[in-house]
Amino acid sequence: SNAWTVPRIQRIHGHSVTSTWQANDNLTIKNIFAYRQTYVHAPSAIDGVSSLTFTQAALVPYATFIAFSSIGRDPRIPDQAAAIANIPRIVGENIGRIGSRYIFTASQATSLSKQWSDELVINYSTDKLNLTVGGIWFKGDDVSGGPEGQQNTFSFGSPFIPASGLIPLGNEGRTTNTNTSLAGYAQIEYKVTPQIELVGGARVTYDKKGSSFRYNAIVNGVATAPGFILPPDFKQTKPNFMIGVNWTPNDDTLVYGKYSTSFVSGGNTLGLDYAPEVAKSWELGLKADFLDRRLRTNLALFYVDYI
Repeated sequence: SNAWTVPRIQRIHGHSVTSTWQANDNLTIKNIFAYRQTYVHAPSAIDGVSSLTFTQAALVPYATFIAFSSIGRDPRIPDQAAAIANIPRIVGENIGRIGSRYIFTASQATSLSKQWSDELVINYSTDKLNLTVGGIWFKGDDVSGGPEGQQNTFSFGSPFIPASGLIPLGNEGRTTNTNTSLAGYAQIEYKVTPQIELVGGARVTYDKKGSSFRYNAIVNGVATAPGFILPPDFKQTKPNFMIGVNWTPNDDTLVYGKYSTSFVSGGNTLGLDYAPEVAKSWELGLKADFLDRRLRTNLALFYVDYI
């Protein structure tokens, strides 16, 4: 009979536009632009009873719960004996709230995420050479917290709301995160002989991330001037590279080996730094057809160091 019946809402949409220009038999230029947006409103009755009506029968159990959970926190209730003695007082303070709704612990988190990206890729190919050069731009903006002007999480401190179920204005906190990433990359594949191909690639990534926390209180129904926490931006430039060799002794067999580095960006969320994760990997593989192409194998051995 949970009455926390505010509907959950999730809206997601994404769009992309790909443009390709075949300049000639050897040169192709491609651009991929994309936009994504996600909105989530996810109320959750963490206690399982949020928004049910506060009845006469619930008055004494509620007062007992408050009294015993206040031991050591309320100077009037230092021990169990004091908790028992204070139950009538708490009953008297809350008798006028019969008919209201109570929310012990409930959340009504919202979040809005917007992402833009654009990638430009230039490919040049000949019989011996395949060259790919490109650049990527990514922009992300996220905001999360309670609905505008309302609390994100309700808890024991002020659990009562009007009998109508209408949620009043409350102390508000909203978090924003921004992320900008720029990267340039290139990869070259060159056939030294008809059977042996050398591969090399590199990428340089620049990341900038920022965050903020806005908070304000409701005093006598009026929102106070908002306060802000603004941690310093996180900035990092990171190069990565890859080298490898491909050997095709015949049309049915490819043997390859490569070494590469990569990373997952670090950042800063509300003043808490987290370091980037760097990976160094080695891989050796075989792709081959046997038994007149009735048996196909894709085998790989790899080892990765995460730092």
